[in-house]
Amino acid sequence: MAVRFGVSAIRRAAIAAVLCVIVRHATANSASTLEPKGADIRLTAPWPPSPTLLEAAELVAEEGNEAFWRFADLFSQKENAGAKTSCHERMVRLAKEALGARAPIAELMPAALALRQAAPKLEAARQVASRVSDEAAKTIGGACCYVELGRTHITTKISDVQAFASSSTSDVSVDAVTFPFDHVHNASATGPTAVLHAAVGTTCFAEFHAALSVLSSEGRLRYVLRSWYGGEDACGGGCAAVGAAASSLALSGYGVALDLKSMEYKAIDDTKVNADGSADEDGDSDAELGGFLFARLKQRRPELAGKLSEFRRSIASKHARSDDVKVWEMGDLALAASQIVASSSEPLRLLTDVSGNFPSLMGTLSKIKINKAFQKEVDSNQKLVEPGINRMLLNGLVTDLVEADPFKVLTMLRDEVRLFGDVAASARAFGADGVSRALRVAPPSASSGEDEALGEITRIDLTGSDAAGSLEEGGVLVFNDLERDSKYKRWSSSLRSMLMQQHPGRPSLVARNLITTVAAVNPASAGAGDLFELFSAYQRSQMPIRFAALLYDPSVVGVAQSDTKSSFAKASDAGKAMRATFLVATLYGGDAALDYLSAAATNRDEKQMDMNAMMMMMQGGGMGTVRGTGPMNWKDHFAPALKKTVLSNKGRKKAKGVRVDHLRSTHPLRVLSEKLAELPSRPKSDKEVLAVLEDDVLEDVLSALTMECTKAAMARGIAATSAAFEDKVSIASADDEYEEVPGEAQGPWAFLVNGQYVHSALPITQQYPAESLFGHVFQSESHRLRRLVHDGILKDKDKNLLKTISKHFHASPKFSTTAMDTHKLNRRMRYTGIRWDAGDAAPETPDLDASDVHYYHPRGTEDDVKAITQWCFGEPSEALGRSVLMACANRILDVEALMSGTSAASKADVGADDDDDDDDEDDDDDDDDDAAAGDPAKSNSRMALFPIVPSTASDSSTPDQLAALFTAATGLKTRGAKVLRFIVDVAQAIDGGGTHAEARCSAPDLEAAYADLGKALLSLRGAPYKAGATLPKSISNWADACGVQTSELAKRWSNHEQILKELSRAAALYAQSLPTTASMGHGAVVSNGYVAPVTAQNSLVPFDASDVAALEARALNEYARDLLAIARDERAAASKRASDVSADEALPARLSSAVAAASGLLATRVDTSSKRARSVSAAIAGAFAKLKGKYSSVTLSRNATDGEVGPSVLVEAIIDPLSAAARRAAPLFLWLHKELGVSIKIYLNPSRELSEPPLKSYYRYVLPSSAEVLGSDDSSESASVETRQLSAKFTGLPPDKTLTLHMEAPENWLVESHVASYDLDNLRLEDLGEKGHMSAEFQLEALMIQGSCTDMGGSHRDRHPRGLQMDLLPIRRRRLAATAKTDQAAAAAAAAVVNASFSATKEDTLVMSNLGYFQLKASPGVFRMRLAPGRSRQIYNIAGLKRLQSMDDAAEEAGPSDAEASLLLGDGADSGIEVPVAVTSFSGVNLQLTVARRPGMDGEDVLAEDKSEVAELEADDAIDAYYDDGDRSDSTPDATKKSKESSGSIWSRVTDAVLATAGGSSSGLAAAAAAAAASPHSASFSMPLAMAKSRHADALARLDQSVDAYAHGASIPYRTGKMVHVFSIASGHLYERFLKIMVMSVLSNTRRPVKFWFIRNYLSPGFKHYLPHMAALLKFEYEFVTYSWPKWLHAQTEKQRLIWAYKILFMDVIFPLNLDRVIFIDADQIVRADLGELMDMDLKGAPYAYTPFCSNNKEMDGYRFWSQGFWKDHLQGRPYHISALYVVDLKRFRQTAAGDRLRVTYDNLSKDPNSLANLDQDLPNYAQHQVRIHSLPNEWLWCESWCGNTTKLRAKTIDLCNNPMTKEPKLVGARRIVVEWSSLDDEQRRLTDAWDKTGNLLDVKPRYGVLGAETPQKLASEKAAGGADEDEDGGVSSSSTTTTTKTTTKTSEKKKKKKKKSSGGGGGSTKEEL
Repeated sequence: MAVRFGVSAIRRAAIAAVLCVIVRHATANSASTLEPKGADIRLTAPWPPSPTLLEAAELVAEEGNEAFWRFADLFSQKENAGAKTSCHERMVRLAKEALGARAPIAELMPAALALRQAAPKLEAARQVASRVSDEAAKTIGGACCYVELGRTHITTKISDVQAFASSSTSDVSVDAVTFPFDHVHNASATGPTAVLHAAVGTTCFAEFHAALSVLSSEGRLRYVLRSWYGGEDACGGGCAAVGAAASSLALSGYGVALDLKSMEYKAIDDTKVNADGSADEDGDSDAELGGFLFARLKQRRPELAGKLSEFRRSIASKHARSDDVKVWEMGDLALAASQIVASSSEPLRLLTDVSGNFPSLMGTLSKIKINKAFQKEVDSNQKLVEPGINRMLLNGLVTDLVEADPFKVLTMLRDEVRLFGDVAASARAFGADGVSRALRVAPPSASSGEDEALGEITRIDLTGSDAAGSLEEGGVLVFNDLERDSKYKRWSSSLRSMLMQQHPGRPSLVARNLITTVAAVNPASAGAGDLFELFSAYQRSQMPIRFAALLYDPSVVGVAQSDTKSSFAKASDAGKAMRATFLVATLYGGDAALDYLSAAATNRDEKQMDMNAMMMMMQGGGMGTVRGTGPMNWKDHFAPALKKTVLSNKGRKKAKGVRVDHLRSTHPLRVLSEKLAELPSRPKSDKEVLAVLEDDVLEDVLSALTMECTKAAMARGIAATSAAFEDKVSIASADDEYEEVPGEAQGPWAFLVNGQYVHSALPITQQYPAESLFGHVFQSESHRLRRLVHDGILKDKDKNLLKTISKHFHASPKFSTTAMDTHKLNRRMRYTGIRWDAGDAAPETPDLDASDVHYYHPRGTEDDVKAITQWCFGEPSEALGRSVLMACANRILDVEALMSGTSAASKADVGADDDDDDDDEDDDDDDDDDAAAGDPAKSNSRMALFPIVPSTASDSSTPDQLAALFTAATGLKTRGAKVLRFIVDVAQAIDGGGTHAEARCSAPDLEAAYADLGKALLSLRGAPYKAGATLPKSISNWADACGVQTSELAKRWSNHEQILKELSRAAALYAQSLPTTASMGHGAVVSNGYVAPVTAQNSLVPFDASDVAALEARALNEYARDLLAIARDERAAASKRASDVSADEALPARLSSAVAAASGLLATRVDTSSKRARSVSAAIAGAFAKLKGKYSSVTLSRNATDGEVGPSVLVEAIIDPLSAAARRAAPLFLWLHKELGVSIKIYLNPSRELSEPPLKSYYRYVLPSSAEVLGSDDSSESASVETRQLSAKFTGLPPDKTLTLHMEAPENWLVESHVASYDLDNLRLEDLGEKGHMSAEFQLEALMIQGSCTDMGGSHRDRHPRGLQMDLLPIRRRRLAATAKTDQAAAAAAAAVVNASFSATKEDTLVMSNLGYFQLKASPGVFRMRLAPGRSRQIYNIAGLKRLQSMDDAAEEAGPSDAEASLLLGDGADSGIEVPVAVTSFSGVNLQLTVARRPGMDGEDVLAEDKSEVAELEADDAIDAYYDDGDRSDSTPDATKKSKESSGSIWSRVTDAVLATAGGSSSGLAAAAAAAAASPHSASFSMPLAMAKSRHADALARLDQSVDAYAHGASIPYRTGKMVHVFSIASGHLYERFLKIMVMSVLSNTRRPVKFWFIRNYLSPGFKHYLPHMAALLKFEYEFVTYSWPKWLHAQTEKQRLIWAYKILFMDVIFPLNLDRVIFIDADQIVRADLGELMDMDLKGAPYAYTPFCSNNKEMDGYRFWSQGFWKDHLQGRPYHISALYVVDLKRFRQTAAGDRLRVTYDNLSKDPNSLANLDQDLPNYAQHQVRIHSLPNEWLWCESWCGNTTKLRAKTIDLCNNPMTKEPKLVGARRIVVEWSSLDDEQRRLTDAWDKTGNLLDVKPRYGVLGAETPQKLASEKAAGGADEDEDGGVSSSSTTTTTKTTTKTSEKKKKKKKKSSGGGGGSTKEEL
């Protein structure tokens, strides 16, 4: 005890000593000015929070309507019972009870509630509820619950509801409108609809619910609940009020970055800022700092808290000011960070700290010594994955870490938990561990390495059947051979060279046939020339690809070979082209044949494509110059090309024909070569070649060659498939059924890349045609092949690489449309709710019982576990149906023959995996069954045959006798092979489809017996099957011949009741398999849940056993192979557990069912992750299993809570700890693990050899803690906790740095600053003073609706309707009355003023050509998205709408219409021009919109000049938006005409309205509304002073009371003339200061009205509040525009570059169509001239005009980069322009697709970090070869850095551009360079100060910027010179005095003459300057 006491005493003494040191140190440093600073950034939503209970109810509702109503009932009951548990605990507990089998999903509820995931849905309901008439609003005021009765009445009384239900006058035709977020109590109830607006948990809800549910159950009315909370005052407290008390909804799920800003140019506002709003928090946490835990020290010694805080700040200050790291010390920074994270006890917390505070930790990390073992493991892992990449797998699903946010991840977790429950219920034989393993099986895109963009996982084997497997033997014509052609001899022949590092975008040049691309095409078809031109262009560029063609002649498809030997003259165009191609190839070589086919399409023998075009093709930019032509013919295309080909090859030395020595002697190509060799000389002219073609001897050979190639294409299923697209295009219609519609196909063609099938008619690429897709496929395939080389699968010794590749990917010998889903008819079977086996427990409510299904197995494999379960459905009375049953039976028989060695068809089983390194080879189970299961060719599949009744039968209970026969036969459970042979013979004999020689069975008199069989079968077809029917003798005889027990067959035939039962069960299973059987054909095969309908369209090649084999291959390549391994393990474990062997007899069947069910369910999951994520990371998924993690990984096991198993989820990730992805992933993973117990496995993958800091910012990611947010039931306390916690908190920030704040919000969020006292663009922490923290608040301004629009009748290249205009409006208000319907006119008049600012303005957008992309800003609610009035509405109708999971999933054709498209929109809705869109999620909305042209509008361009009466339609929309009364009685043509005749011009009416209001003749907003009412057909209702357009609620609220006061300036003259439109962008207080000055300078120099357009995203809150007052004072208009960055466009990470991008990339879509021209002016520019000159200037047809850089300031010659190097070569004499000022002709800009071209160029160049250094300037200059620039006179932009002072006198604008030589600060340069700048600056400050003090500018008289005032440059120069002449530096151009008086003009003229005189001898201006 003494020893312990001594140690304790020593410890206490040491602590005391340390504390003394701390106190002294803190006292000594208390005056330090360099203390670390902090920041607190929060984000809120603009709507109030909803009660947590309502959100919980909505989360439960996602699992089904029944679960929601159970939850509502349960909570109401428990609430009334007065349960004592907390509200949140009760929510979770009752949610579990309501969810039943899916109770584990309730484990996610606390996290979802903390995220407020359901808040948008409830806000949408609230918005819909508020869209009622004023009378209704008064009725429901103060009510907690109310009911809408139909569409006319409203009540708060239950008695009214009961009376309504009992009333016989209730009109269902005017029923209430329902929405996606409504809850229908009884879906089958009829009668009128009553919509209850109430909140679950309130007393009134319980009362109304009890009454309404009774009425609904009785069928008297349709009861709908719309969640709505009336407030605590109306509804009282309790659980229903928890979470709703906060004034604003605090959000989470976003990131905040404080970037270290480069201060090379000191662009900081020198205006001092008050420190109001700053936080006063110390920021202590449990984290260690300098070896001390300050939070714990403060707990122990609270009396020293102040001193401890000062000491902590002192240490943090030193910590923040870590020494700069030298370049040579940066190389291993990421490696050091990885090491300390991997060795930490709390790795995720440390990873969050390191990545979030890297600038302060860089010095510490540079001093860490790297452990050798750690480095060795990292080196080993980075041989498998590229250093520095970041990837994430969630249960095997690839997820993009950059896009991952808690909302998406939580949705994925919910899907995984739901899937876990479904798999566990349907695959019980797996057990819990097996189900967990099943969920982690990698999807096929990752496991098989196939390209997800193709949508296929099965390849076609193109090699021949000979031993060598040559392409020529397979009927393929090879154009080039990398292994034999001399032009590739310089390339390396080693496959390992593929692994060497290549320049980005450059392929590995290996002289091996690694990639073989085969064109499968009719050479005369439309678009075939495009494909051959593409191949030719790639071959000329020496791409390492072997090109070939599988040509076919559709005229000989299905024709016997003997019938094709017609003369050349009678051959089809395709036949002639094929013969000519074969001849050219044999004479001159394969490359000449390709040139011939390419020349045929263009009628020229050379088609050059420059390297820029080639690189754009590879990067997805499109070929541009390659045209899609119509069908080609011999006369116009192939014959002229033949002549050119002969001439180009004339005299060609050592011309080599097609290599034929390896072909068999009878091969037609070899025979042709030998015949040609017999000719006396090689043909030298086209006439001689034509003579050869028509030669009788060679005609037979060429005809046979054409036939053989066509047969080869037919045998692979390609020719007939492509031929189907000759005259029609296959699309999916709105009802999800197959349709054929006339249209233009770019094809038909198909190409195969190493067997991967790509067809022109398939929706594969989202943006560009074949060239883009080919480049994508090539790059993906190259990546896969590198992996195969790395893994040793491809070796140098392989003689036929294509054969090896085909074998590795289990290629099929036939293209099976049923297996490859070409027509998108296939579906996934609903595998839930099925009882699979008798030994399996049934689901709670089994939909179907499949426990007694009889399966056929290959003989001897009955007890094996099967990887594939196939259900074959077929109608015996239909040929297609019989082909299905026959094909499945033949497949089993073929496998048996292969097993017994009686079949020589080595490829009979395409699912066979005979590789020595099969994944299953290590199965060491000695059981014979498992040994057999190791050979997939012998034991992979089991089949069930289901005859189904004819679809044409009027009464399914009386099938025909043929169906009864097949049912009787397929039900025989003995002698399986004999029964199958009988079924095959019966199926093919009924129509004489086969001969007796092809019969499977043998009879004494075979021919006669077979004929009798056919006759008997015909008698059965169509004959009703009734009890007592007899089986024909000939059928019994044939059954006996097949070995089938005739007595058993007859017994089953006579069992009428059993046959009907089995047919009924088959029909039920068929219906379960197919969501709709309409137009699905007469049969289908369900292979592990993959439904393949056999229809006339996808069975152009007869459906046979090879198609069934292809389906098996697909199933194996999906999930079956991996799931089979799980099943085997479970069987082995069960065998060890079982004491009795007989207990295991049923297990194989149960495990086979489990594999099938799990495979089908897992396949449905793939579509939930984005295609982009899968394609980006498919190669990485397979690497996870191979990575080592002893030293360099982090593992966090799942936490079990309260014994709940819960969701089985594993997150695996590869992360670079010093990357932008890591700083988001680390806190997200920590949150998942802490909140949900998710297991985490992270492999650290650091970047190597760094030369600069990888992270240059401090970062915080905001995530909620459910324990803190939901910790209190008290609503006010809960709200305060939420407000305090949900913010990004920064501590320890370096005070001597300037930071830029950047928000990283989820993809579909539009976020803007809302409250900020400091300049967030130039955050100087030292300005905080003694208050160590600053705070700012951002607001979620909008949730984005984005989508892709497709013209369903457009051609392949014009499928996106570029320029289509759409707008978004709220739904119309519902006119509801308490007693009777109110007067419409009175209601409209009253509502006009009240609702003028409520959703009055509409959002509009334009469709891009890029992807057909569009976006609209919205808030939670229901909106009408419609085609805008004008040409968009005249030309198009809306044809379909589909909601997408992600924009990555945007399809080319219209998919099925969204369910919400069936919503009623209210009175006046037009489904042809508008569709409803509900915004109910934080993920926004992603749409696929399909439009169709109206009759007679083919070829019309939306962007063409509008010559129709569009103005009336636009006026109609203005009234619809402002009055919103639902009826437009005056919108008839007569009324429109009358209005037009009596109201004058559109522009005059709008101008009169604006001027009247601005001049004070009316009053405020009401006057504006009255002006619009007086002119109901105005083209646009433009509020004066841009009040309506500003869309800023706070500014509008203030102006609403003071707008009239600004009218005191009526004495100021009004501006007249054509409007000048100015566009600008600013960020930060300094540039907002410049912007104010620029605005005044523009206004001071023109008499025209001016409208400014500002990019809203980056403006400060103060400026947005100030701007309406400035606009009111100076009499100008303005409008905010914004655009959310599209996901598909390469994003910028630096804020400045993002601003530059916004200047140029979206000009065609951010401005309305009626705006013709806009002028961009940099914020730091001073205007001295009338901008009207630029508005009127002729741009000579160019879309925009820029000013070239000056060249007369010789001091800057060394900085003119555009005059040397790359830019000099690229510009080719064109000038390089400055981007500070430019004019855009928006009409021309859109018509020439300039915006689309700029975006494509940007997307290609921006991926290179060294490109586009000055983005806004480099991009238009680089692209001026494609987008022409008109050069403005140099006087339009003067900049001191580049222009000499001799031209300053004539400057019309002066730009304060940076000087790279002097680095002069902006403000210093402004005061020195521009004489009037100080005067303008003083004026803007005077106005700003007045607004800061009073909140308005009522008492301020403007000095500049209004008509009648002097120009600022004149006043400033007179003041500076005292009335004397200015010196040269302060000269003023005479052109800038257009608004002065006559006296001023004369003075300027005198000054001008003096200037000319004084400068006469100083050197004249150059020609360029003049």
